[in-house]
Amino acid sequence: MVIIREARRSDRREVAEFTSRTWKWGDYIMSVWDQWISDEKGKLLVAEEGGKVIGLMRLAIRPEGEAYLAGARVHPDFRRRGVATALTKKCIEYARSMGAKFVSLATSSKNLPAISLVEKLGFTLAQEMIKVDAWPKKSAEPSGVRIMRAEEAREAIKWVKSRMKCRPVKFRFFEWSTLRLEDLVKYSEEGFAAVHGRIDGIALYQLYSTQNMYLMVDFLIGDEGASKELGLFLRKEASFFNCKGVWGYVTSDKGLISGLKKAGFRIKKEGMRIYEMKL
Repeated sequence: MVIIREARRSDRREVAEFTSRTWKWGDYIMSVWDQWISDEKGKLLVAEEGGKVIGLMRLAIRPEGEAYLAGARVHPDFRRRGVATALTKKCIEYARSMGAKFVSLATSSKNLPAISLVEKLGFTLAQEMIKVDAWPKKSAEPSGVRIMRAEEAREAIKWVKSRMKCRPVKFRFFEWSTLRLEDLVKYSEEGFAAVHGRIDGIALYQLYSTQNMYLMVDFLIGDEGASKELGLFLRKEASFFNCKGVWGYVTSDKGLISGLKKAGFRIKKEGMRIYEMKL
């Protein structure tokens, strides 16, 4: 019988054992374990059978009634037994009891079992994100791009909301969340928010490292011209910081994609799907 319970610190080794080979390069779960298990606002749940931890899922509670599901993992020997379903349902139950208005999650466009599961549970597709990447380019010469000032954040978030027909979401270290005013202020204060022109294109980005330094695009929006210049700017920034590459996910906007192509970005076949459920 599968039992869903809150994670304990003593579960870490068992979780590490079945997540260490999630992808060819491993997994990020151990990098965020302490943060997740210490999060008093959310929940870190595990599935247990016969005293053995066989599954994991995180529930994050965010401002304005937003809940987010992340880190869904099931031991390879226990897949297709309803473990992920049980974890998801329990997270939704907790989210509802904690006053969340909606819950969202993201999954790879190639993860057909996960897509089938969330659609059966009543999640609806909110938007599709496309993965893009490029090599650093020291000689790039972007035009009209500058680092955004924190005092411009309010104007910037109004522009984003007026341009997008759906909830603007940002990517930050394998999690998605609604883009808010405080996010734009933070990125600006840190020096990792760029705008094109007066504000007709915005890019938020960060640096992270595994064995090598990478520049990760957390959010990017703009028409073809702005996206091209922002793309060139990001490639130049990647070179400046001695990054191995630059990559991220962007909304499937034709003008945006065309602009990034002109900036030398590759458009990947695999993307992400953002699903939502009202509570």
